[in-house]
Amino acid sequence: MDGADTLLTTAEVAVALAGFSGVVVVLGRPSLSDWTPVDVLRLQVLLGVSLGAVILALLPLAFHHVGLTHALVIGLSSSLMGGYILIAGVLFQRSIRGLSPESRQSVSGGLTGVLSAIWLLVFVVIVLNAIGIVFQHEFGVYFFSLLWFLVVAAVQFARIMLVRFRVRE
Repeated sequence: MDGADTLLTTAEVAVALAGFSGVVVVLGRPSLSDWTPVDVLRLQVLLGVSLGAVILALLPLAFHHVGLTHALVIGLSSSLMGGYILIAGVLFQRSIRGLSPESRQSVSGGLTGVLSAIWLLVFVVIVLNAIGIVFQHEFGVYFFSLLWFLVVAAVQFARIMLVRFRVRE
Protein backbone atom coordinates (compact mmCIF):
# COMPACT_ATOMS: atom_id res chain seq x y z
CA MET A 1 0.00 0.00 0.00
CA ASP A 2 1.30 3.44 -0.90
CA GLY A 3 1.80 5.43 2.27
CA ALA A 4 2.15 2.43 4.59
CA ASP A 5 5.43 3.71 6.03
CA THR A 6 3.89 7.14 6.51
CA LEU A 7 0.94 5.66 8.40
CA LEU A 8 3.18 3.51 10.59
CA THR A 9 5.36 6.51 11.43
CA THR A 10 2.25 8.54 12.28
CA ALA A 11 1.03 5.77 14.58
CA GLU A 12 4.44 5.64 16.29
CA VAL A 13 4.48 9.41 16.83
CA ALA A 14 0.95 9.29 18.28
CA VAL A 15 1.88 6.45 20.66
CA ALA A 16 5.01 8.32 21.72
CA LEU A 17 3.04 11.51 22.36
CA ALA A 18 0.42 9.68 24.43
CA GLY A 19 3.07 7.72 26.32
CA PHE A 20 5.26 10.72 27.03
CA SER A 21 2.22 12.64 28.21
CA GLY A 22 1.39 9.86 30.61
CA VAL A 23 4.91 9.90 32.02
CA VAL A 24 4.83 13.66 32.45
CA VAL A 25 1.44 13.47 34.17
CA VAL A 26 2.56 10.74 36.55
CA LEU A 27 5.86 12.40 37.41
CA GLY A 28 4.57 15.97 37.33
CA ARG A 29 1.79 15.66 39.86
CA PRO A 30 1.40 13.46 42.90
CA SER A 31 -2.27 12.88 42.18
CA LEU A 32 -4.85 13.63 39.51
CA SER A 33 -7.06 14.90 42.33
CA ASP A 34 -4.82 18.00 42.33
CA TRP A 35 -5.91 18.77 38.78
CA THR A 36 -8.69 21.15 37.85
CA PRO A 37 -11.58 19.86 35.72
CA VAL A 38 -10.16 21.86 32.79
CA ASP A 39 -6.77 20.14 33.16
CA VAL A 40 -8.47 16.75 33.21
CA LEU A 41 -10.47 17.67 30.10
CA ARG A 42 -7.28 18.72 28.30
CA LEU A 43 -5.65 15.43 29.25
CA GLN A 44 -8.70 13.51 28.01
CA VAL A 45 -8.57 15.36 24.69
CA LEU A 46 -4.84 14.72 24.39
CA LEU A 47 -5.23 11.00 24.99
CA GLY A 48 -8.36 10.77 22.84
CA VAL A 49 -6.77 12.35 19.80
CA SER A 50 -3.46 10.51 20.28
CA LEU A 51 -5.06 7.10 20.59
CA GLY A 52 -7.53 7.96 17.84
CA ALA A 53 -4.58 8.80 15.60
CA VAL A 54 -2.99 5.43 16.34
CA ILE A 55 -6.16 3.52 15.47
CA LEU A 56 -6.90 5.62 12.40
CA ALA A 57 -3.31 5.27 11.16
CA LEU A 58 -3.43 1.50 11.44
CA LEU A 59 -6.94 0.94 10.02
CA PRO A 60 -6.01 1.52 6.36
CA LEU A 61 -3.20 -1.01 6.69
CA ALA A 62 -5.59 -3.60 8.10
CA PHE A 63 -8.12 -2.93 5.35
CA HIS A 64 -5.39 -3.20 2.72
CA HIS A 65 -4.20 -6.53 4.09
CA VAL A 66 -7.64 -8.07 3.79
CA GLY A 67 -7.57 -7.27 0.09
CA LEU A 68 -9.69 -4.14 -0.26
CA THR A 69 -8.99 -1.82 -3.18
CA HIS A 70 -7.17 1.47 -2.55
CA ALA A 71 -10.34 3.51 -3.10
CA LEU A 72 -12.29 1.33 -0.69
CA VAL A 73 -9.49 1.42 1.91
CA ILE A 74 -9.35 5.21 1.87
CA GLY A 75 -13.12 5.63 1.58
CA LEU A 76 -13.84 3.31 4.50
CA SER A 77 -11.00 4.73 6.61
CA SER A 78 -12.21 8.28 5.88
CA SER A 79 -15.75 7.29 6.90
CA LEU A 80 -14.52 5.90 10.18
CA MET A 81 -12.41 9.00 10.79
CA GLY A 82 -15.45 11.18 10.16
CA GLY A 83 -17.44 9.10 12.64
CA TYR A 84 -14.66 9.36 15.20
CA ILE A 85 -14.47 13.14 14.81
CA LEU A 86 -18.26 13.44 15.14
CA ILE A 87 -18.47 11.27 18.27
CA ALA A 88 -15.42 12.94 19.86
CA GLY A 89 -16.89 16.38 19.12
CA VAL A 90 -20.19 15.49 20.76
CA LEU A 91 -18.40 14.08 23.81
CA PHE A 92 -16.20 17.18 24.03
CA GLN A 93 -19.23 19.49 23.94
CA ARG A 94 -20.96 17.41 26.63
CA SER A 95 -17.83 17.59 28.79
CA ILE A 96 -17.69 21.37 28.41
CA ARG A 97 -21.36 21.68 29.42
CA GLY A 98 -20.57 19.64 32.55
CA LEU A 99 -17.99 22.17 33.74
CA SER A 100 -18.71 24.98 36.14
CA PRO A 101 -19.35 28.38 34.53
CA GLU A 102 -15.88 29.60 35.58
CA SER A 103 -14.16 26.52 34.15
CA ARG A 104 -16.29 26.68 31.01
CA GLN A 105 -15.16 30.27 30.45
CA SER A 106 -11.49 29.26 30.55
CA VAL A 107 -12.12 26.51 27.96
CA SER A 108 -14.18 28.72 25.66
CA GLY A 109 -11.30 31.02 24.74
CA GLY A 110 -10.04 31.96 21.31
CA LEU A 111 -7.77 28.95 20.87
CA THR A 112 -10.60 26.52 21.53
CA GLY A 113 -12.75 28.35 18.98
CA VAL A 114 -10.00 28.19 16.36
CA LEU A 115 -9.36 24.51 17.03
CA SER A 116 -13.09 23.76 16.85
CA ALA A 117 -13.43 25.60 13.54
CA ILE A 118 -10.54 23.63 12.08
CA TRP A 119 -12.05 20.38 13.41
CA LEU A 120 -15.25 21.25 11.56
CA LEU A 121 -13.29 21.88 8.37
CA VAL A 122 -11.39 18.58 8.78
CA PHE A 123 -14.69 16.78 9.35
CA VAL A 124 -16.23 18.22 6.17
CA VAL A 125 -13.12 17.45 4.10
CA ILE A 126 -12.84 13.87 5.38
CA VAL A 127 -16.53 13.20 4.75
CA LEU A 128 -16.15 14.54 1.21
CA ASN A 129 -13.15 12.24 0.79
CA ALA A 130 -15.15 9.30 2.13
CA ILE A 131 -18.00 9.76 -0.33
CA GLY A 132 -15.80 10.74 -3.25
CA ILE A 133 -17.11 14.25 -3.79
CA VAL A 134 -14.47 16.91 -4.51
CA PHE A 135 -11.81 14.44 -3.34
CA GLN A 136 -11.65 10.99 -4.91
CA HIS A 137 -10.66 8.82 -1.93
CA GLU A 138 -7.25 10.49 -1.79
CA PHE A 139 -4.58 9.28 0.59
CA GLY A 140 -3.17 12.81 0.99
CA VAL A 141 -6.49 14.11 2.30
CA TYR A 142 -6.69 11.23 4.76
CA PHE A 143 -3.09 11.72 5.88
CA PHE A 144 -3.36 15.47 6.42
CA SER A 145 -6.57 14.95 8.37
CA LEU A 146 -4.72 12.41 10.48
CA LEU A 147 -1.91 14.89 11.06
CA TRP A 148 -4.47 17.30 12.50
CA PHE A 149 -5.01 14.78 15.32
CA LEU A 150 -1.30 15.01 16.16
CA VAL A 151 -1.35 18.81 16.02
CA VAL A 152 -4.26 18.92 18.48
CA ALA A 153 -2.51 16.42 20.77
CA ALA A 154 0.64 18.56 20.72
CA VAL A 155 -1.36 21.71 21.46
CA GLN A 156 -3.10 20.04 24.40
CA PHE A 157 0.24 18.76 25.70
CA ALA A 158 1.69 22.26 25.49
CA ARG A 159 -1.33 23.75 27.24
CA ILE A 160 -1.04 21.24 30.08
CA MET A 161 2.67 21.88 30.44
CA LEU A 162 2.54 25.67 30.14
CA VAL A 163 -0.64 26.32 32.09
CA ARG A 164 -0.71 23.57 34.67
CA PHE A 165 2.93 23.28 35.61
CA ARG A 166 3.61 27.02 35.57
CA VAL A 167 1.40 27.26 38.67
CA ARG A 168 3.87 25.12 40.64
CA GLU A 169 6.74 27.62 40.30
